[in-house]
Amino acid sequence: MMSCKSQQASDKSAEMDGEEWLIEPNVIEAQFSKAYDILLVIARDPNQIRLYDPIGKTKQIIKLKNQPSNLSISPNGKFALISAKQFLYYLDLNKLEIIQEYELPVECYDIALSDKNWAYITPKNDDEFKIVSDSTSNISTFMYAIDLKTKIIKTVGAPSKHSEEIKIHPSGKYLFSASNPTKYLPAGRYRHFQEFSNVSNPLPQNPDTLKKYDIQNGIPKFVSISSFPAASIVGEEFWFTDNGSKIITHDGVFIHLSDNIENDLKICGFFYSNRLLEWYDYSNESNTIYACLSYLYGKSLMYDFDKIDMDDIKNYKHINLPTFPDSDKNEGVAFYQSVAKYFSFNSNGTKLIILLESCHSYRELNEWKIYILDL
Repeated sequence: MMSCKSQQASDKSAEMDGEEWLIEPNVIEAQFSKAYDILLVIARDPNQIRLYDPIGKTKQIIKLKNQPSNLSISPNGKFALISAKQFLYYLDLNKLEIIQEYELPVECYDIALSDKNWAYITPKNDDEFKIVSDSTSNISTFMYAIDLKTKIIKTVGAPSKHSEEIKIHPSGKYLFSASNPTKYLPAGRYRHFQEFSNVSNPLPQNPDTLKKYDIQNGIPKFVSISSFPAASIVGEEFWFTDNGSKIITHDGVFIHLSDNIENDLKICGFFYSNRLLEWYDYSNESNTIYACLSYLYGKSLMYDFDKIDMDDIKNYKHINLPTFPDSDKNEGVAFYQSVAKYFSFNSNGTKLIILLESCHSYRELNEWKIYILDL
């Protein structure tokens, strides 16, 4: 069970102006389209795709037959892909409607959508990594590549013991994958931010790795593999900076990316000493990161929401997020802290769109709101 801690007033805390919009519960995942300034949410009970315009305060709901599990928006922000059991739904975000439905041979663990009408999925369970015979390979299936125009499904072979997280680079040229580890390293893995010029293996060896594929022609073509243990560094999640020059990981590691293979997938810095990155977005204009970070306080998992100056990594401020009132209290009103589960800058960088979930130490409240933060 997650827990929350109230931010203490200090020179590290800040109040910022914003608007709140209480929305329906049972959120599974969310992403933001900067092409149309729309927040997409997939949800259960009922199974839905919800499309919110945070500025205009309007919404549209698309019903689904099955419970959705994954959401991916194309790098150009114009299309979206949703997985639900063994089905994919392809959305046109300009028309705000499903334009195609696909049946899959497996359930999805993760999905990614390109700008060129190609979708990529990784199977959900290890027992779905089957031996597949085709004209190009006869090895364990790591990924399926789907031509959304022809509905032809290609298998991309690479031996793997785990389901893989996949993401498409902002340029649309590359796809990256990383295994989702079952456990972390001890607390000693945390490091203060520092620059490294030549780091090959800063942490103990681990067989899991970060892989890079060229997808310019649709079917992924292997490019390179990291020389460091990705499961020790990447953790559960990783993100790209807006210009695509770096990956930043769940464990707060910066990884340099380059078309030059000799300089590609190299560790170039570390972020925090005692907190894990849960979600982030970065503004090139202000060189500022907004980040949701987690840490252990005793046996409880706590969360901070910070504004960080990338020119001075130690210069950060905790942002005090809106609370949720408890309407079940008979006497007085109790307020519960919130967690930033997802957030993104809007298209012109003037607002930060934050999806908040209520947070209680002992029970799930399942309350959600959109917070539009003025920058």
